[in-house]
Amino acid sequence: MRPRAASRPARGGSLWGLAADDPAPGRRLGAELPWLWHLHRNGLEGVGFLRRALGRAPSDRGHLQARLLTGLALVVDTASPLDQEHGLARQALELATEHGDEELRGPCLSLASVGRFYTDFEAAWELTTQAVRSARAAGDALFVHAQVGMQGMIRHLQDRHDEACSLLESAVDGLQGRHPGIASTALAFLSATSLVRGRPADARRSAEDALELAEPLHDYLRVGIARGALANALVASGDPAGAHDAVRPVRRLVGDADTDVFVPGAALTLGRLCLADGDLDGALRWFERDVRQTDHGAPTYLAAQMHVGYGEALRLAGRIEAARDELDRATDAARRLGMPRTLADALEQQGHLTGDISLRHEALAIRLDHGLRMYWPDSLESLAPAMAAPATVRVLAAGDRAHEVMGLPRRPGGRRGYDATLAALRDELGAGFPAAWAEGAALSPDEAVAYARRARGARGRPASGWGSLTPTELTVARLAAEGLNNPQIAARLFMSRSTVKTHLAHLYAKLGVANRTGLAAFPAAAGRAVAP
Repeated sequence: MRPRAASRPARGGSLWGLAADDPAPGRRLGAELPWLWHLHRNGLEGVGFLRRALGRAPSDRGHLQARLLTGLALVVDTASPLDQEHGLARQALELATEHGDEELRGPCLSLASVGRFYTDFEAAWELTTQAVRSARAAGDALFVHAQVGMQGMIRHLQDRHDEACSLLESAVDGLQGRHPGIASTALAFLSATSLVRGRPADARRSAEDALELAEPLHDYLRVGIARGALANALVASGDPAGAHDAVRPVRRLVGDADTDVFVPGAALTLGRLCLADGDLDGALRWFERDVRQTDHGAPTYLAAQMHVGYGEALRLAGRIEAARDELDRATDAARRLGMPRTLADALEQQGHLTGDISLRHEALAIRLDHGLRMYWPDSLESLAPAMAAPATVRVLAAGDRAHEVMGLPRRPGGRRGYDATLAALRDELGAGFPAAWAEGAALSPDEAVAYARRARGARGRPASGWGSLTPTELTVARLAAEGLNNPQIAARLFMSRSTVKTHLAHLYAKLGVANRTGLAAFPAAAGRAVAP
């Protein structure tokens, strides 16, 4: 399927044709129009029309019915994909397969993958793999590159960013001359990947390129996604005014009560922007919009992210029990979907909520293991107060330096508490403060993270025994005692197998055992020490 020009008379002709005794001409004309509805704000009109066209021949299993089903899946992709897109695409795929239409199978598989994208990354990945095979068999380079882009988006959400970057860059190269709209979306995800890797300047360039491709298309979905990516890059770079300017048209579009449009991530971006401004009421309103979003009853990846933002806003507003509930939902959804970054964000917020420093350390471990450098400065500064005074100063100085090196300024709202902490430390350390600060400021971000992880025991953790284990080591010990192997532990905790092996080596040494058999010899002690 390719974009086709369609006019109001053409739509009128289709409606007239569907009302005729013989609806076939109207159905054929309607099959030419889905890209019109897909690209513009009148998608719900298209959904209604295409459902009517399908309803005029409900038992038809011909090629025209397959095209109409594919067209309907395409329109709901931008108008209202949740609960609809995957099922429609699968119906279309069944008919396309019956007719041996490999050219139509590629788009059907592509749309089916988008339908699973919101709630099941691995199922979506498998569908993209099938779609690439069908598109290659049909000689359809557009859908090959489109599916490579989808795979890059999936890897981004799984925080496999080296893979994501390679796939997205390949997709952009292949799509720019074929489908600038999909290329724009791939660039927006490339921007997000650059940002979480701590490269805000690269993120801004990719977002600006995405917007440059999307604007001439007048495709509200692509423009909205690109503007959201640009706003995220700008606010992270310390330009909230520029972020507001970038996202203003999106705010008008999705905030219009008379317009039912779907722009993935728009409410999340707007809520985060309000949080950065300290506008808790605004943040709560935006997060509440999509925080219960589901697809066939399962929370979407967007809802998982919204739970974290909503939980943070509720915590800052003093609504502690509600915040606890939202953050519990966030961790459950992040674990189910396989979203390490969202899990780390939720754990850090739970650490702030409960005062449990081990949760903040666990968040840092996840961020370290997945290269989520954007969040390292915040992790450092959240961990510092739990350390002895000289270590606290070093870690705060290292965090301050990391903000500067990465070009990621501290949120304005956090400045007052940060300054008060520094003032108290100056009083406590006196003449020793400048030296400790200089030592921390000399650390690179990588060295600072390593130092913070070493310094966590500065307040008296024993050198051996169950009490010497870090929270992550305790969790690894529990899972090993339950019989999980290294790959299973790695999958459960979102870490590499080599990291699991390292944790096991450390805890064996601290416990004075040689292997899992030795660990299993102390089940009662292990159970008490590592129970979740």
